[in-house]
Amino acid sequence: MTKQSAYERARDERIAEDAEDDRALMCSAVGCPRRWSVSGDRGRACSAHYWAERADWPRITEAVLRAETDRALVAAAKPVAPVSAEQKAEALAALAKFAVLVRTGQIRGALR
Repeated sequence: MTKQSAYERARDERIAEDAEDDRALMCSAVGCPRRWSVSGDRGRACSAHYWAERADWPRITEAVLRAETDRALVAAAKPVAPVSAEQKAEALAALAKFAVLVRTGQIRGALR
């Protein structure tokens, strides 16, 4: 292992202090990704956890995480391009051909 320079040691200490400061801003409920927004006799927590009973905290944390995941998925989803008239006609023709094959018994598969 190489010896750290004074600069590297100071940089590492600064990073560790920043991480500790960030944790001090977080909600006190285990696993909650939000920062605290309410401080009172119960301690510091996000508004969802602060006003709820401690027994409900795991359920609330799960709901918060699920909501954040849903928001991220919606934000990342690419909009679906509208179907052109030619594409619609091709799809309808393929479905009509498939329907004929099923009616004539040429395709059975899972149909019983």
